[in-house]
Amino acid sequence: STFYNFLKGKIYNLQKVCPPPEGGGMWKCLDGRCVESEQVCDGVEHCEDGSDEGRQPYGGCNSYPDQPGNCYSWGGEEYTRCPGLGEVCTTLEFAEVANSSVDTAACRRCPGQEEWRCNDGRCIKDSEYRNGIPDCEDKSDEVDLEIEWFLIFVSTVITVTFGLGISFICRLLNKKNIQNFFHCNFCSSSKRCKVNQYYPSSPVRKGNSNNEIKEKDLFFPSDDIPTDLINMLDDKATNWETKKKGKLMRAMTGSFFSTSTLKAQVILEAKRKYVLVHNDSIRYHHLYMYFANRCSTVKELAKVTNHLFSWEKEMHCQNKLEVIKCWRLHLGSSSLTAKIINSVSDEPSLYSRCGTTLYPLRQCLRSCRRSLLKVKPKEDSVVHKIVTLSYFTLVPFVGASLFYFELIKNLVYVHIFWSSLLDLSRDKPLDHPFEFSLILFTVISIAATQILFLVYSYYYAEDIFEVGHDEDCEKIPWKIICCKLFSIILSPLIPCYVLANHVYYESKMSRTRRHLQTLNDPRESPISEAEHEAKRINQAERIKLYRNVCRLETKSLLYRKLYSYYRVTSAVLDSLTVMVVLILLMFVTGRDNRDINLIVGVEHRLAAFFGMSSRGSVVSELDLVRDVVISGSLLYSMAIVLTALVKYWYQAKNLAISWMGQIILGFYLGFLTINKLTTAISLFSFSQLLNSASESDEPSISLPLSVFLFSLFVFFRLALVYFYKWKFSMGWKSGSIVDHWINVMVNTLVIIPFMVQSEPIRELKEKERHFFFSPEKTQQKREELKRKTKLLRIISQVDTYGVEREVVESVAGLVMPNMNFFTAPLLYDDFREEIINMWWKNPTEKLDLKTVKKNLLDKNSNMKFRLYSLKMEEVERNIRVTLDHLEYIGLVNTPLLNPAPAKREYFWLLLLVLLENFAAVGVELASGGVQTEKNNYYSWDIRLACFTLAMMFLLAYYKKYHMTRDLTSTGLCVGWIYNLPVCLGCRKDTWLSARANEDAMQEIISQDETDRKKRTARTIQTQTSFSSYSYFPHTTTSTTNTFNQYLEDRTLRNVVSAPTVGGQYRALRESEL
Repeated sequence: STFYNFLKGKIYNLQKVCPPPEGGGMWKCLDGRCVESEQVCDGVEHCEDGSDEGRQPYGGCNSYPDQPGNCYSWGGEEYTRCPGLGEVCTTLEFAEVANSSVDTAACRRCPGQEEWRCNDGRCIKDSEYRNGIPDCEDKSDEVDLEIEWFLIFVSTVITVTFGLGISFICRLLNKKNIQNFFHCNFCSSSKRCKVNQYYPSSPVRKGNSNNEIKEKDLFFPSDDIPTDLINMLDDKATNWETKKKGKLMRAMTGSFFSTSTLKAQVILEAKRKYVLVHNDSIRYHHLYMYFANRCSTVKELAKVTNHLFSWEKEMHCQNKLEVIKCWRLHLGSSSLTAKIINSVSDEPSLYSRCGTTLYPLRQCLRSCRRSLLKVKPKEDSVVHKIVTLSYFTLVPFVGASLFYFELIKNLVYVHIFWSSLLDLSRDKPLDHPFEFSLILFTVISIAATQILFLVYSYYYAEDIFEVGHDEDCEKIPWKIICCKLFSIILSPLIPCYVLANHVYYESKMSRTRRHLQTLNDPRESPISEAEHEAKRINQAERIKLYRNVCRLETKSLLYRKLYSYYRVTSAVLDSLTVMVVLILLMFVTGRDNRDINLIVGVEHRLAAFFGMSSRGSVVSELDLVRDVVISGSLLYSMAIVLTALVKYWYQAKNLAISWMGQIILGFYLGFLTINKLTTAISLFSFSQLLNSASESDEPSISLPLSVFLFSLFVFFRLALVYFYKWKFSMGWKSGSIVDHWINVMVNTLVIIPFMVQSEPIRELKEKERHFFFSPEKTQQKREELKRKTKLLRIISQVDTYGVEREVVESVAGLVMPNMNFFTAPLLYDDFREEIINMWWKNPTEKLDLKTVKKNLLDKNSNMKFRLYSLKMEEVERNIRVTLDHLEYIGLVNTPLLNPAPAKREYFWLLLLVLLENFAAVGVELASGGVQTEKNNYYSWDIRLACFTLAMMFLLAYYKKYHMTRDLTSTGLCVGWIYNLPVCLGCRKDTWLSARANEDAMQEIISQDETDRKKRTARTIQTQTSFSSYSYFPHTTTSTTNTFNQYLEDRTLRNVVSAPTVGGQYRALRESEL
């Protein structure tokens, strides 16, 4: 059979030779026609049947199938593999030359003088060799790029998975705590992460075996949480009106009743306790955060917050905006604060409404799952833990993969740029300084990014690996050193490790919060002592779960912040530089007057990298390869930059930005980024000749000068931003050195006011310490607030420690500031009003005796002449008495979560952007701009349009999508006129203030006290004891005497502190005294 096929092929080949006289240099087609031999296998079909381009045996391109090497028969000539260079096909003539001379260069020779032979045997012009464009069909004239995008994608997925795996392995070791390496019995995660709080009045001593109690007291002492009010509002069976649910809802939720509103007999007592909590910022914060975590839906949360909202309106003269201000000052800026505000809004968000609708189904599925798995209360099955962890890992895993794909892609781009430059410059890259400088800048930016990754990893090593020790622990330095060295070695993978920590704590927090939401009391009121005890245990367990949620949220937000630092650093330094280089490659290196067109080589290598064919495809036929590849790369890098910047802002605001708000901020940051890119591109592009320039022309700006100007712009803006932030930015001192660096670096690109992710409790504790509140004083104040019946009567005559107070006096059992200390008793109300107003002008600073005295004796003070009539010793004593009293009851010098005013910061930093643009346009004017057919073009229109659009989106965010947008009092049209003196420094900026009405608070407490006294007087014959909030001391007396004493006390109360309009207390008259 083999011999038959061979003989058949020979006969077929002989029959194809054209007969004379056409035989010389001719080739016969299968249809019998003859064509010239040069037209055989030339890529064009000359035979009607196309046999001259056939690749089958004995076809036009395979006329000699018996020749070893499988070379094509170009022009009908026989080709063979060249000896010594087996990948090259050449003619028999040149193969014999190469074989005889042992010169492999002969394999590349062609019949023409300035030609080069491809590997497939065809010849191209010598100038087409390594010119960036693959002219050979097999692309052998260009250096082949062996890297493709899917390999980068696979390596990215492997890298992210490996980084996450390392984190989970270390967490397992941390849990086992082998040889106490990660932590000892008394350590926290890190000293930097530890909440700086006072120890409670009875701290756990060193060496106490109950480690868990110490940790609770250190982070969230029991006195910080208003347990009595929480239990009252959370007791649905006893204190709330209920109504029956439908059959379907009963089956899905497992409960028969739903709550509607508080019972009437409970509201007064709950309102009184709420007023007492109101002036204690830490307890006030815990009250709202507990119910924000406790309630699973916004509708359920609204049942509680609507009551609190109505009570707040009573204390703020029915002004809703004042209530929102109060919440912002006490609750801070967070996603839970946004949830609370959303619960009392007239129309809750679509997301919250969908969550409320789907909650019964979610509850039903949870009940079925726990029943099937037979899981105990407050526990989760291993399957559920894995599924939850996987769910919370999904989106971060995709985001991390895209982030690492950008990092690896930029490295590949550097390789592409460099290899293209080597090919086009014939291995002489320094002969083309502009192209070489672009690659150098890219390498420097990538190196700087990795160095900063290393610095962050070293600085936060103890937090990342959760290896640290408390002050009471025995410190082992070598463990910390090993931890930091490990973080340095794994610095490229540390972002994945940090992200895995965030995912772990986020999933654990979600499970713990779900236990808090589903741990309910029985629907009936408890009757027996066992039922009461079970109810108390449930209440204590819910408080414990809430504390765990707070701890887990703190850890989760910490790692979210660290991960955003890695992302924004890579975006600003790495991705942005690659974008500038790509744009300059498109618009500068592709000009006709360039020695080499680097963009051509980069274009085809990028097309090969992304798997796009440079021949035969629709994109290549339309000549859109460059547009698609380069534009796609620019859009992807821009998306990475904007998402990194938005997420940095998002985490700095404690996740208090909605999705729509993030999109609007993305547009704002995007237009400012384009504005910055315009400056960089214009400076470098004008250092090169334009297409219209002649060979004798020289660029107006040399390349070294453009590099110097760009560096000057960058460092000048960096220095000015840092100086302004350090000197004038509110809250600058609250951040660490890394927080400062990140914000300054970001502001060299866009404008973001200084903000750092804060822990509200930690911030309140720090401010409490700043106001010099000792633990004993805070504890004593809280104990006495429980017995408070009047805002003016807050303490007993002798305090807890047996020290008699000099500034108070007892009148018929009521304690008030001793008016004997006032030289002019009529000044007391005026002193109160002046001091309170004075403190609210800047509630971040402690108001002391010296400051009050200075302001009261100021020329603009209303009390100036009245005080000058008194002796200075008497004035100081009066100020001290009033200030101590107001501070003690929480009306001044109380810690608040004040938002830092940012109008002035925005103004000066945006003004700096304008100055930078004016300077850049000035450089363009000096260089002559870009010459067009009509005139010279300058980029002022792009800059102006981007800056204007950025301002529009920034205003849209603050007016429409900001969490507390209703607090903005000025309009869009005239608001800038009102704020201009503040921005220019001519007038101090006003701090957010929400002063509660003292008369309203007094009325709430008095109503409740009066109501209880009346009940006590009516039922005194049958009562043998008094409640813990009883106004009278526990003593036995007759009904008549008790009631008469009550009437006498009520009359005296009206005399001592009768409220008047305007929030002031009526001054004491001598006749009444």
